Amino acid sequence: MKNSLLLPALLFLSLALFSCMAGDIDSIHTVSPQGNREITISGSKTFKLDPIMVTCLVKTEKGEKDFSFEFVAADLNAETVEIEWRDNDKCFLTFKQKDGGKKIQHVDVTDGQVAVRQEIELSDESKELLENLH
Repeated sequence: MKNSLLLPALLFLSLALFSCMAGDIDSIHTVSPQGNREITISGSKTFKLDPIMVTCLVKTEKGEKDFSFEFVAADLNAETVEIEWRDNDKCFLTFKQKDGGKKIQHVDVTDGQVAVRQEIELSDESKELLENLH
């Protein structure tokens, strides 16, 4: 009797575990106004409820640089990622998180060298929580 219940239990557990698994997420690709800089944004999740591990790959005429960070959203798409090229050397990548907050990546290219600065805008709920802590 024990053995006859073990197999269905293992199958159910395996099915439940694999249904929670996630994987790679669709990539987003953008090119600078002059066409000599490219940014590819890709992401992956281990489980569906996990944050997305985002990797941004910046390509210039002198090489490549990548950077990664966590992003709390269901997917990478036009609703959650906004791309704004300020000019050929500056791009703002705005990631809109599930709670309403934003992670803004400032990508600057000078003489083919890539610099990235991150700015975080908290959601109103997060601001309230922080204010109540003080």
